[in-house]
Amino acid sequence: MDAVFLVPALTPHGHLTLTEDRDAQPLDRELAQRLRDAFARGSGHGLLQLGAAEVGRVIPSVFSYWREFGARYVTAICTQPDLDAVQLEAQVPAPSDAELDSLALVPPPMAGAEYVTATVLQSLWREVDSAFRRELFESKCAVRGQQGSSVVAASSRAARGRELSMAEDHGRRRRDLPPAALVAQ
Repeated sequence: MDAVFLVPALTPHGHLTLTEDRDAQPLDRELAQRLRDAFARGSGHGLLQLGAAEVGRVIPSVFSYWREFGARYVTAICTQPDLDAVQLEAQVPAPSDAELDSLALVPPPMAGAEYVTATVLQSLWREVDSAFRRELFESKCAVRGQQGSSVVAASSRAARGRELSMAEDHGRRRRDLPPAALVAQ
């Protein structure tokens, strides 16, 4: 398996991108391609890919911070009391200012770490929210609850294939749901 050397980098304008770095921990080609495809669509799509589709996978530590940030968004979707409002363009509330301030204090060692601020994280949250809505629209599927739990659809690769990665939230445990949890629009 050939390795690819990619790392996240934050621009002075707050855009999260991928850059090549021969000193980085290697990524396998499939993971690298999924990340490249997602980040090519924008920071929000990349963070959504990390937080929804790459949860549970072994990734270099420099990506873990951003995966956790993306996973916070997925958790926020999964815990929305009114999924119809989520589908009707209501924004998913970002973490509190205090949480964002706390996250901004501990960015990973990466290019652009000095640009991580609560304001930048708030902007990235909005980009993830926008990416989620776009993915949902492109998939022609709806988000719905199943047996009292919320369901979230996310994955840029899957949206193009009309097959979405699903997660069900049961407090602290999450598990994949069958494609039957999707509702075609």
